[in-house]
Amino acid sequence: MASSTKEMGPGSREDHLDDAFGDHNWLKITKLPGVLLGKIKKAVVQRDLHATMFKQYSEALPIDAVTRWTAEVEAWEEDSAQPNPFLVTRPNISENAIRKKLLEEDAEALRLGKDPILHEEFSTSTMISAGIDLEDRQREHAAELAGLHTHATDNARAKLLERENILYRKLDGWFKIQQLFLPGVHARRVQLMSTATTKQPHKIPLLLPSTAFQYLDCPLKLLDQEWELRHGQAHDALATIRTHLELRCHLYKIKDRWVRGQGMQTRAMNSIAAVQYKIDMAAARYRAAYNALSALSPRLRKDRDGWRALLRPLQDGDLRHISEDPEGTEGTRTVSWLWMACPSAEDAANAGAKAEDSLQESLRVEWCKARARSHRWREEVQLLLEEMRRVPQFHEWTAQEWERRSDQNFQGREEYLEGARAYALQQASIRRKMKNFCLHVWRYVGVWVTLGETAGSALLEDELAPEPDPDVLPDLDNLSLTDTAPEAAANLAEVASLAPSSIVNAMSIASRSSDALPDLATLPSSSVADTASLALRSSDILPDLATLASSSQDTASVRSRDSDSLPPLV
Repeated sequence: MASSTKEMGPGSREDHLDDAFGDHNWLKITKLPGVLLGKIKKAVVQRDLHATMFKQYSEALPIDAVTRWTAEVEAWEEDSAQPNPFLVTRPNISENAIRKKLLEEDAEALRLGKDPILHEEFSTSTMISAGIDLEDRQREHAAELAGLHTHATDNARAKLLERENILYRKLDGWFKIQQLFLPGVHARRVQLMSTATTKQPHKIPLLLPSTAFQYLDCPLKLLDQEWELRHGQAHDALATIRTHLELRCHLYKIKDRWVRGQGMQTRAMNSIAAVQYKIDMAAARYRAAYNALSALSPRLRKDRDGWRALLRPLQDGDLRHISEDPEGTEGTRTVSWLWMACPSAEDAANAGAKAEDSLQESLRVEWCKARARSHRWREEVQLLLEEMRRVPQFHEWTAQEWERRSDQNFQGREEYLEGARAYALQQASIRRKMKNFCLHVWRYVGVWVTLGETAGSALLEDELAPEPDPDVLPDLDNLSLTDTAPEAAANLAEVASLAPSSIVNAMSIASRSSDALPDLATLPSSSVADTASLALRSSDILPDLATLASSSQDTASVRSRDSDSLPPLV
C-alpha cells in the first residue's frame, strides 16, 4: 500500500488509507460467523479430549497424591509466591554451592585457628577454585586460537595477543600462590615445560592436586576439596549441556519451519553455531572434571560411593537432544544417559529409593500440565460462547443506532431528507439481517457444545441418509448458547427423540474435523439465507450483505462499509 500512496497528496492518502482500513474492518465483521463457528467446533473437540485424558490420568494416580497436588496448584494459582508445582525441584548441587560450603569451612577453621595462614587472600579451597577457573580460560584461549582465520586482520590478532598476555600474567600470579600450598610444584612444572614444544599459555600444565599428587606429596585436604569442586563442576557442565541442547533443537525447528532465503539462513546458522560452541565448551569442561574425579577416586576411595552410576565418560554421540538418535528409528530410539544424570535421581539412588521422589515429581508436573490443558480448552469454549452472544447484540445495537439517525433532522436541503432517511433505514436493515444471519449459522451450537464430541459423534454414523422433512425438525432458534444444565436437558429432549440421521442432516456436520463447517444451504432459511450464497464451508466466503437492501431505491448501490459516508444528520 505504501507504493500506491507515496505519490498521493495528504488528503487523498488519508482517504485511501481510511477506505482500506474500513474495508478490512468490514471483512473482519462479515467473516465472524464462519470464523467463530470453526473455532467453537475445534474447541469443543479439544475440550472433551483433554477433559477425558485428565480424568483418566487422575484415576490412575493415588487419590491422596491427586488431592495433595490439587491443593498445591490451587494455592499457587491464588498466590504466585507459593512453590510452583509445574517445576521439578532439584537439590542445589553446583560448583557455586560447593565453593560456598568450602568457604564456610575455611571461616570456621580460621576462627578455631586450625589452619596456618599462608596467604592473606587465598586459602586452599580458593586456590583450587582459582586454578579451575584458569583451566577454563586456557580452554577458551585454545578455542579462540584454533578459530583464528588464516587471513585474520591485524586487529583480530592484536586482541587475541592481548588476551594471551592477560592469561600469562594471571597464570604467573597463581603459580606463586600455588607454590605456598604445594612446595616443589614449581620445579616439577619447569621440568615438564622443558620438554614442551610450545610455550603458549593454554599448554602450560597447572598441576592441580588431581595431577600433582602423582609427583608430589599432596595433603588429603587438598584432594578432598578438589573432589568436591570437581563434583559440582561436572553437574554444572551437564546442566549447561542439557540447556543448550534444548536451545539448539528449538533453533533447528525454527529454521526448518520459518527461515527462507540465503541471508536468513546465514543468520540462523550463525546462531546455531554460537550455541554449538557453548555445548562444546561445556563438554570439554565436563571431561576435565570427569578425568579429575577418575584420578582422585582411587586415592580417596570414592569408587564405592557409586558416583560412576551417573557421571560417565562423555562421547560425542551422547551430545544429542532427548528426542534425537542418529542411528535408531522411532521404534528403536534410545535416550542419551546425560538426560538421566540429574542430582535428584543421584540423591535418591544413594538413599536406596531408586529415584522414587524424582518420579513422583515428574508425575506431578505432567498431571499439572494435563489439568492446565483441560482448563484451557474449557475456558476457550466459554469465551467463544460469550463472543457469539455479543456479536448479535452488537449488530442489534448498530441497527438501533442507524434507526436513531433516521429520526434526526437533516441539516441541508429539504429534498435530501428522504434519501438520507432511506439510507439510514437501509443500513439498519443490513445490520439486523447480519444479526439474523449469525443466529441462523449458530443455531445448533448449543446442541454441539452440550452433547460434546462423544455424544455428537453418534450423530455422524448416518451421514449419507436422505434429507429430512423440514416440518419435523425441532425449532432450535431459541436454544440459548449458555443454557444451564437443566435448561439444556430440556432443550435437548426434543432433539433426542429424533433419528440421528435427521439431526445430522439438520446440523450438516460433515466430519469430526474442526475445519468442516455445517452446510446450512440444506436448512430452512430466512430471506437472508435465501438471498445470500451460503458457502460456509470456507469461512472466507460470506454473503455481501450490502446487496440485501431494498432494491426499490437507487441508494441501495451506496457502499455501506464506511459509515462516515452518511451525510450529517442532526
